[in-house]
Amino acid sequence: MKIFMIGGTGLLGSEAAKVLIERGHEVLSIALPPLPQGAELPPEMQIEFGNYIEMTDEEIRGYMQGCEGFVFAAGVDERVEGPAPIYDLFKKYNIDPLKRLLTIAKECGIKLYSVGVQASTALNAPRGCARIRTGICLLKQTRIRRARLASES
Repeated sequence: MKIFMIGGTGLLGSEAAKVLIERGHEVLSIALPPLPQGAELPPEMQIEFGNYIEMTDEEIRGYMQGCEGFVFAAGVDERVEGPAPIYDLFKKYNIDPLKRLLTIAKECGIKLYSVGVQASTALNAPRGCARIRTGICLLKQTRIRRARLASES
């Protein structure tokens, strides 16, 4: 299966890409530059640098055409601090873009998706889309995150 991923160079995205590629899937990702220092990315993953928030719907459609799955591993998470109420920040960078991206995904015929940010609990996907599991459980994500944060301190 061909999968389009946003955020393939980050913690969740890079791990999800490894699992997907190990399972025989093709992964195309866009991510913000620069490549994170020490990032261990699968060499089979196609990566292009760009900001999905600044891209037009047509540019996003160009990436999604021919894909069967979509993984969103970008946005802000609990490491980002902002002014109260924090909901506004999460809505701007997680919920609003996801609504737009999942609508485009549905228009492109993508029926499988996975969301790897906090917004996944606050978002209803368009009808016709179903979540896919990337093979990474929340416990493993937490352990990986703690190990990286510990090594960075």
